[in-house]
Amino acid sequence: MICFDRVACAAYLHSAIANALAQEAYVVLPTAISQEIPKWMKTISEAN
Repeated sequence: MICFDRVACAAYLHSAIANALAQEAYVVLPTAISQEIPKWMKTISEAN
């Protein structure tokens, strides 16, 4: 079950980042998403 939770979290994070980036850009490249992951993970870890 832990594996499922990790995959679900990763999928959610990927989608949330893509949606946020799509507010400013018509096309969101995968590299843009991967560059944002550390920032989002830091924000999430500081909130908890």
